[in-house]
Amino acid sequence: MKISRKILNKALLFLMATFTMGTLNAETVHMKSNYNEITKIIGGLKKDDSNKAKKNSKKELRGVWVASVINIDWPSKKGLSVEQQKREYISVLEDVKRWNMNAVFVQIKPTGDAFYPSKYSPWSEYLTGTQGVNPGYDPLKFMIDEAHKEV
Repeated sequence: MKISRKILNKALLFLMATFTMGTLNAETVHMKSNYNEITKIIGGLKKDDSNKAKKNSKKELRGVWVASVINIDWPSKKGLSVEQQKREYISVLEDVKRWNMNAVFVQIKPTGDAFYPSKYSPWSEYLTGTQGVNPGYDPLKFMIDEAHKEV
């Protein structure tokens, strides 16, 4: 039985969203990001379902993976201003909270570079557009501080 690639990709996307809320490899599913697809899938949940899950799962770890390599999820593109990057990340956290998740896992070392000051790795090109260029703030510190406020 031959399954079309499109159906297989949709099935993989659904399973990943259902079980891990993670990010699929964008090249595998031939799309820039599945973050928007996951938003559509989860955004369709009824409010009652979310509240029911909240009551039954206080001790569960329910998290979202945010990929930074090739700007899959965050930041959405290279070279955004500090304020744009911060607004995008806060928006991601708002979605995480709306989906009743209680953890966010962010890829902070995408390709041998880093989203934090390091004496071993250069600044990530996915922040400024050029590897090694300081983005003007500490993205990791910002992400941790905001996650503790939101999630």
